[in-house]
Amino acid sequence: MKNASKRAGAESASQWKPAADGESKKIVRLTGERGESSLMTGLYDQQKAPGKAFDLSARLRSLRKQHSITLEELARRSGLVRSTLSKMENGRMSPTFEVLLKLASGFGMELAELLKPQAFPAPTGRFAVTEGADADQIEYPNYILVPHASNLKSKRMLPFISRMTARSLEEFDDWNRHETEDFMLVLSGQMIFYSDTYEPIVLNPGDSIYFDGRMGHACISGGDTICEAVYVCTQE
Repeated sequence: MKNASKRAGAESASQWKPAADGESKKIVRLTGERGESSLMTGLYDQQKAPGKAFDLSARLRSLRKQHSITLEELARRSGLVRSTLSKMENGRMSPTFEVLLKLASGFGMELAELLKPQAFPAPTGRFAVTEGADADQIEYPNYILVPHASNLKSKRMLPFISRMTARSLEEFDDWNRHETEDFMLVLSGQMIFYSDTYEPIVLNPGDSIYFDGRMGHACISGGDTICEAVYVCTQE
């Protein structure tokens, strides 16, 4: 047991190498939302629990929201391509050490700060009630959105009631696209979901669909009445 303990200690110590500026470097596991991960060298706070996974995609989304900047603006500041940033935010790409340095520069911070694990505030028990009569309508050419919980700040998702006024795909000038994940639940009428990836899908009351908002899509009402649905999307 004594020899085994020494070997374990040696293996643990071998992960650490002195950095030029006196700080320590450690292998950090970067884990994306889809479970993909890679090992790379990065500055890491020695006070953190060893082996703890770091969710870079969530960290990037949080920082971009805090700084109120778009992917295009971050691309300009960091010198990285927008598509690369989008892939990292969605856990589909593991960046190199050089890319991490550019990201940190784009946010105007040190690399150690970029790799700092995200801390979520403790639940506050907050809630918001929206009465139907008080809800405002936002009219678009092909649909109407009725926002709910609009007085609640810093939400992680945006809830709406959506009424689809379009009756044919020809009424759209182009596909809808946005950097969100979307969920729709049909309340009344019939909805036909079109996309640039799949065949049209017909949804009736009680049916739902969850989809990637970056995919070109459009929704129209089928049948004789306007379709009404719950629509929830994540914050961009």
